Amino acid sequence: MIRLPFSGKIRALPLLQVLLFSTLFCTAAGLGTQAKTYSLNSINSSSITIDGQDSEPSWKLAEEDSGFSWPWKEETSPLTLFKAFYTDEFVYFFFDVTDSNIVIFPDTDEGSVARGDRVEIFFSADPDMKEYYCLEIDPSGKVLDYKASFYRDFDRVWDLRGLQTSGRITDKGYSVEVAIPVEWYRQTGIGSMRQGTRIIAGIYRGEFSRTRDGKIDQSWISWQDPRTDKPDFHIPSALGFFTLD
Repeated sequence: MIRLPFSGKIRALPLLQVLLFSTLFCTAAGLGTQAKTYSLNSINSSSITIDGQDSEPSWKLAEEDSGFSWPWKEETSPLTLFKAFYTDEFVYFFFDVTDSNIVIFPDTDEGSVARGDRVEIFFSADPDMKEYYCLEIDPSGKVLDYKASFYRDFDRVWDLRGLQTSGRITDKGYSVEVAIPVEWYRQTGIGSMRQGTRIIAGIYRGEFSRTRDGKIDQSWISWQDPRTDKPDFHIPSALGFFTLD
């Protein structure tokens, strides 16, 4: 799925102040000191085609993260491989998902994404999720995007202008590729996108499968353990950080 693109001095702080600010920021966000961090590499590339594949050489320079789990199950979750990088124009994301029982709906309505298998990316403009943004993308690349505020106050009419997504079924599951304009992060206040800064984000997966009796089993895979009794990604403790390297 492709949407058309939309049209001071800094005073250095002493190290102790920087560390104190970082600790307070994590605590205020409910993330805790164990919040996960993913290094978002800056890569000079203008030749990425959003086709659900990571065939371009630039993808080999992106850091891979497979540290996903079922926080609400004892067994090991199926493999989810995530990687991302940014350029002057876009932030690119790629998911390589192992899934032997894919649930997908052909409906054109984006709401159908929430009824089946999908990957999810959340971004928050503030530590308390007073304003955050969600992308849920199914194996075909169809996207459900919405704006929200804590707790679960959804604006489903909202769309991320300039968003590009693509998905494809693979021999072991499916893959999803995403491109988001860098300018969108600045306009929403999520991040300045300067090297050395970071943004609040979460990476998740809805793992659905059809049972023998025709019903659909739902499970939830997360990059960050929210430490809750029931599955919930719409809380600060489900979030971590992307650092711009």
